[in-house]
Amino acid sequence: MRIVLFERIPPSWGMTFGLAIAGLEIFQGTHLFFSVCFFMLIQIWVLAVNTAGGFRRAMGAYVFWFGLFTIIFGVSLKSFIGEAADTLCVAPLLTMEIFTISMFMLLVSVLLTQRILGTTKSLAERLMANNPLPYREAAIGSTILGILAMFSSEVLGGGSGSIGNLLSRMNLFLYLASILGTVACIKESNGKRSVGFYNLLPGVTQFLWGFAGFSKEGMFTPVACWLIGVAFTRFSFRKIHFAVLAVILVTANYVLFPLAQIGRNLPSPPGVVGHIGVGLTVLENFSYWKKQSDIAEQQSLAAGGHYYAKDVGLAERFSTWPGDSALIAYTEKGHVFGFAYLNVIFLNWFPHFIFPDKDKYMTIEGGGNYYGRELGIIPFSDTTTGISFSTIAEAFHMGRWLGIFLLLPASWVLFFLSVEVLCGDLRIAPWGLFYAMFFIHMAPESGISGLLGSVWFTNIGLVFCMLFATYVAPLLGKLFFREKLRAGVPGAASVPLRRA
Repeated sequence: MRIVLFERIPPSWGMTFGLAIAGLEIFQGTHLFFSVCFFMLIQIWVLAVNTAGGFRRAMGAYVFWFGLFTIIFGVSLKSFIGEAADTLCVAPLLTMEIFTISMFMLLVSVLLTQRILGTTKSLAERLMANNPLPYREAAIGSTILGILAMFSSEVLGGGSGSIGNLLSRMNLFLYLASILGTVACIKESNGKRSVGFYNLLPGVTQFLWGFAGFSKEGMFTPVACWLIGVAFTRFSFRKIHFAVLAVILVTANYVLFPLAQIGRNLPSPPGVVGHIGVGLTVLENFSYWKKQSDIAEQQSLAAGGHYYAKDVGLAERFSTWPGDSALIAYTEKGHVFGFAYLNVIFLNWFPHFIFPDKDKYMTIEGGGNYYGRELGIIPFSDTTTGISFSTIAEAFHMGRWLGIFLLLPASWVLFFLSVEVLCGDLRIAPWGLFYAMFFIHMAPESGISGLLGSVWFTNIGLVFCMLFATYVAPLLGKLFFREKLRAGVPGAASVPLRRA
């Protein structure tokens, strides 16, 4: 079976799936308005994905992951396990109405972006046209700089405004190294293998860093990078690959996910080594800690506040719908946040060495943690726990329908313009593959603040990585590989891809 970055979803698939889910929901007692809106949302989402170009464009990847993990996966799963989709959430009808209208605004944003861009050629396409990328050397060089940047906060300090903090926020090198390394392994083996030194080193490094921080995203990202790389090269999966993926999925659900939940609630010594030590201690007595975690989960389910009446494990984290519905209902009661926090978001674009006094003008709290405290999900004394809400929920919280009809599309268009100008056609240049992976987590959970923040921090980090990997990383890589690559030799230039 050949794995590819698909360019479109057949509309018949969306229609069939939407009708099946709607019928299942109605049979289970879900309100008719809810089911009809969800059916319409799925059809609009399919149209938006196809209009944006599917995984041929970074914008299409955003639309796909946003719709899937903001609402479609979570609501569909609720129906699959035999529960009415509009139960155990706050203001389900209003929330579904807002989400359906917002999905239409997402389609409008895609069309506006395409209209503005026209035939503009991206930076990535220009770089690839002038400098065909040696994937092997670029992967090794990016790995070296990525590891150095990871420890920059330890060496240079990680406080607000520090160089170490700036480098860590712009450090996308290990993600790119894993993707480029996967492409290099496949190319140099003529499609016989997809794992080797070039992607194992950055992948294992990312995993260990995630393990040390009890980060689910950090531990699972290497697999996502690998999948994006094999899809880019149209790699042919065999039985062994599906078996390995099944083992990874089971391990993630029954070991790594509970480990992250347990570890982050235990006291840990400062530093990476101390955190790894706590993680290893949990693994040594995993059956005990897992039992304690299961008891806490059952108590949490009994106390309420969950979208599912039964434990669905890791799958519960693949949707922002429950938290979004709570924030929307809270807003509808008259708790409108306002647009003043946008000033803080845009001021954050400027690093302290450019605008040293910016903190004086950033006096308004906002973002997921603050909204979580507003809702009572976390106590007001907790200013560190991350709570994720979608762009839809935050836009509505900021300005109700003005947020949905004005702020939401304006934010999407600004973001889409920035990533399309950088990445362009993913079949021509590999740099947008980072976004195809990054959006799995970022698209559904970023909120307006995260979306607009990425316009600067993530994009400038990607530009830095693109220029470095094109002009500098290959030189670092050649310190390890002395032979000079020649055009036409496996690993030399670009991957032969099917063109539209």
